[in-house]
Amino acid sequence: MSEYSAAYAVRESVSRWQSVLAQLRIENIRMKYELSGIIKKDIDTDLLEKAENFQQRFLQKDQLMDLLRLDLNHLLRELDTAEKVPSSYLQIRQDMEKLILEFNVLSNYFHTFALATGTSA
Repeated sequence: MSEYSAAYAVRESVSRWQSVLAQLRIENIRMKYELSGIIKKDIDTDLLEKAENFQQRFLQKDQLMDLLRLDLNHLLRELDTAEKVPSSYLQIRQDMEKLILEFNVLSNYFHTFALATGTSA
C-alpha cells in the first residue's frame, strides 16, 4: 500500500471515528437526561447510589470522548506533514475500539437500570 493510500485510509478511519464520537456523545447526553428524570422521582438510597455511579461513569465517558476528539484532530495534523502513518494511529484505534465496547456495556447496564426503575423512555 502506498503512503498516499495509507494516509487516505487513516483519514477515512478518522472521519468514521469522529462520527462515532458524535453519536456516542448524543447517546451519553440522552442517558444523562433520562437519569435526571429518574432521580427527580422519589427513589430509595440504593437506587440513588446507582444513579450517582452512572452519572460519574457518564462524566468519565465525556472526558474520554473529549480526549479522543483532540487526539483525532492531532492525528489529522500529523498526517499533513508526516511521510508515513503516525505511530499514534494504532493507539487511537485501540482506544476507540475500547471506548465503543465500554460505552455499549455502560449503555446496556443503564437501560437495564432504567427499566428496573420503571422510567425508561
